Amino acid sequence: MADLIERLEKATEGAEVLDVAVCRAICNYGPDDPLWHVMPYTRSLDAAMTLVPEGHAVDLADCPEMGSVARVYFGPIRENSAGEPTGRGNTPALALTIAALKARESSNG
Repeated sequence: MADLIERLEKATEGAEVLDVAVCRAICNYGPDDPLWHVMPYTRSLDAAMTLVPEGHAVDLADCPEMGSVARVYFGPIRENSAGEPTGRGNTPALALTIAALKARESSNG
């Protein structure tokens, strides 16, 4: 997962090839399975939201000097957000995809 997150952080924009990589990382099936359907995670905020673990809150901001920043909270949004999964990307969808993948990794670890 770390390699995928690094690849997403370096991306200048979302792309289908990145969406496929995300799907391969999180799906329990592959391209030969009839359930295989790649959503535009890195190109759509709505699709990226589907990656956020249930019961988690999201905060998203655009910062001129840092690009888009997304944070996934374990529960309601709170002022002290240290340690919450954060994603930085060139687009809001990339940032949210990164943060959501980090949150999933934290939940599984």
